[in-house]
Amino acid sequence: MAGAGVTLRSSPSRVIARLESAAACWAVLAAAMALYGALVLWVGRETTLFVDEALLFEGSRGLDAEALLTPLNGHLVLAVRGIYATVFELAGASFVVLQLIQALAGMVVAGLLFELLRRRVGPPAALAPTLLLLFLGSAWEANFIVSGLTNTLSIAFGLGALLALEPGDEKPGQGARDLWACALLVASVSTWSFGIAVTAGVAALVFLQPQRARRLWIVAVPLALYGAWRIWLHAGYAPEHGVDTQIEPLNALLVPNFLANEAAAVAGAVSGLNFDFNPGDVLAPFSTESAYGAPLAILAILLLALRLRRGGARPQLWALLVALLAFWIALALTFGPGRSPTTVRYVYPGAVLVFLLAGEAATGMRPSRTALLALFAALTLALGANLYRLDQGAGFFREYATSLRAELTALELAVERVDPGFTIEPGLRSVRAGPYLDAVDRNGSPAFTPDELLAQADEIRTQADAVLASALGVGLDPTGQPRGPCDMLSGRAGSLSFEVASPVSVVRAQRDGTLALRRFADTATVPLGELEADEPMSLDIPSDRSTQPWQAIVTSPGRVEVCR
Repeated sequence: MAGAGVTLRSSPSRVIARLESAAACWAVLAAAMALYGALVLWVGRETTLFVDEALLFEGSRGLDAEALLTPLNGHLVLAVRGIYATVFELAGASFVVLQLIQALAGMVVAGLLFELLRRRVGPPAALAPTLLLLFLGSAWEANFIVSGLTNTLSIAFGLGALLALEPGDEKPGQGARDLWACALLVASVSTWSFGIAVTAGVAALVFLQPQRARRLWIVAVPLALYGAWRIWLHAGYAPEHGVDTQIEPLNALLVPNFLANEAAAVAGAVSGLNFDFNPGDVLAPFSTESAYGAPLAILAILLLALRLRRGGARPQLWALLVALLAFWIALALTFGPGRSPTTVRYVYPGAVLVFLLAGEAATGMRPSRTALLALFAALTLALGANLYRLDQGAGFFREYATSLRAELTALELAVERVDPGFTIEPGLRSVRAGPYLDAVDRNGSPAFTPDELLAQADEIRTQADAVLASALGVGLDPTGQPRGPCDMLSGRAGSLSFEVASPVSVVRAQRDGTLALRRFADTATVPLGELEADEPMSLDIPSDRSTQPWQAIVTSPGRVEVCR
């Protein structure tokens, strides 16, 4: 028994011992990446547009220069717009390719983070935060759905630039590595505003190293290009199109408060101590708050202060600190609805920079096996809550995206009849019929086919019926005496159902009652109004692109005359 006890106690140490090999850690990370990729595809299965994707879809006009440079919520997202345009051109409006790109970008971020941390604290200590980042469910909007492609791509390019500037790499030469760093910073800046924060960090790095005057071009080029875009945005595009550039100078007064809350949000998320057991509203998956976040953030700041006080910090430490502060200050300056410091999509890039900063602060340290056991135990606990939060976010995403897809199907069926200004309100962002249908002509359809719609849950089909009836302008109006062939119908328990002929049917109930419609749903979902005894009412249903017949449901204790 004693021998068995020794074996049980020593087995975790054996695992840690095996992970001391970089090859073993890469193998574990590769397996985790494969699982992450499968999860991305599983979460996004059969979904298409989600919030910002609606804007990207509507704004996609191929490789048109103005379309590519158009801001998204105030950000330059040229690279992502280019990817969308290319995918739509080659594969239509299928989002499977975009999901694959999102999964690949997330894997690249994890691989680059691991490599940067491995050089500082060794493979096993680098593996733990990398695995957590892969499955950081608290940031589900940034790393598990296509909505986060701007985040993951910009971060991947930024980390690539940092890796190119790593000290000690003799091949390729310094000039070639500087060129790579500059190109990757340009790519990062053109993908999302995170690139500006990384560029600020690289500027600090260059300034603190020899030959800074000769190497400032590394950051001057991406900053100049971004500055030129900003000038065009403010002077040309924004006034003409009425676009809000998002930056609010008065928000500078909130910077200290914002930084404190953002640090607490990231600390709560990476520790897994941010689950809200009493969520206040349906949008809770988009926020991350924790009573433990602030103390953990304060502890991390104190440890960093002690490290800086000890001296000997490399320029890379100051560069990462500048990048983190620049990113959070930029978020503070654009604070507004949906842009609070607890917004989950900001946790992912914040966690990347925090992990890098912690790794740089611990450069040269090699944790003992006991410390590594504690680190992986903490990782296990943090993963639990994060996977639960991923399930929450994925559930919200799938419900929203599936409902929106069904409502878009209704718009497309009514394309010949719907007013271009007609708007659907799925909850987070409205979609206007005119711009959407124009985008369908250019890029293909992200909606369900009618057959796919019929395979959805009844509550989804119910929403499609309601949007379709509203888009077509279906109505019940007083009319003259009915003409043409008529049928006298009667049902059981005062309710009857019958197929409606387009474009107009006349209905006359023997007694007072009500009339409702359904088409794709199983139950009456479109109430149209009251039927008065012996008063004929015209049921006007314009034709559309579907062959699925409408069904009218009349609730009346008497017989009903229907004239087609």
